[in-house]
Amino acid sequence: MSIFYIHWPFCLSKCDYCDFKSYVQKEIDLDQYLKEYKQKIDIYTKYNKNITSIYFGGGTPSLLSQYFVYELVQYIKTRFSVCNNAEITLEANPRTLDIHKALAFKEVGVNRISIGVQSIYDDGLQSIGRRSHTAREAIECVKLMASIFDNVSVDLIYNRPGQTTSEWKKELTETIYIFNNIQHISCYELILEKNTKLSMDIESGNKKKPIDTDEFLDITHDILDKNGFEMYEVSNFAKNGFYGRSNLSYWRYEDYYGVGDGAHSRVTVDDATKIAIEQVGTEQIVTKLTEQEVIKEKIIMGLRSTLCGIDEKFINDIQKITKLEKNSYIICKDRRVIITYEGLKRLNLVIRYILDV
Repeated sequence: MSIFYIHWPFCLSKCDYCDFKSYVQKEIDLDQYLKEYKQKIDIYTKYNKNITSIYFGGGTPSLLSQYFVYELVQYIKTRFSVCNNAEITLEANPRTLDIHKALAFKEVGVNRISIGVQSIYDDGLQSIGRRSHTAREAIECVKLMASIFDNVSVDLIYNRPGQTTSEWKKELTETIYIFNNIQHISCYELILEKNTKLSMDIESGNKKKPIDTDEFLDITHDILDKNGFEMYEVSNFAKNGFYGRSNLSYWRYEDYYGVGDGAHSRVTVDDATKIAIEQVGTEQIVTKLTEQEVIKEKIIMGLRSTLCGIDEKFINDIQKITKLEKNSYIICKDRRVIITYEGLKRLNLVIRYILDV
């Protein structure tokens, strides 16, 4: 099984915390982009053709037209075997979606919307330099999307500059109350990436440094668990089995085909060969992965999710498994090593311990 990731690198504005490959949208030759995207899609026709998910990420793909999305979805369907119940997700900025555009996306096959809310408070958005929408626009957008789509996800960012754990508890509780009919929530702890405006503001003392504590994650886990959201990855929570299929494919180390400037791919060429592809502009850089690199990536990806895990053969020291189990960081079931909640809280340490790095 494989998935497509379609990266649209353009945004309304660049957020201060973002280090993704994205640009402020200006005049764009959409016909030329459509032609180039189709050419890149064709490259993957010689590999696994069974597609379970198509994910439009960015950037801000909700800036795209109904026609552009329709053309790419149909193009993939004509060249690959896309399963009947394939999940087709489109990421959205609240300001870029109204009822007409949402219905148009649904008409051309989009069946899951992921909305970048980040905070339901204006001061929360301001603290991370997200200027592309207001809190009110985000709240109204989520409510509208939940009335149109059966599968809606929202993104939130916590441990923002100056935010306390009690403030996050209040905000998340209020968010759950307001968005009482969504199926998925992604809660990301703020990461200060080098050379972003936000990291430089904090280094210069213009903004407060985020707090170093596990309490934010404990609060997130406890509140969402009490409201029926299962934590199936360190940042992702789902109701009633509405797991993100693209997410699960990554963690299961299934093939994913990336299209668009900044997109990455992992492709199985044959039983003994896995390649990595990075698209830079219109060029694709191909790297053959060694067996050890593949194992390392399987460990890193598989241990991120409580639903996936890794084959215990990848841990060549039985004492490591015993020690991790004793500390309740993992459980072993049917020769698979699966991360626990305690393990997720210390995920980087667990992975480094297993990899001897």
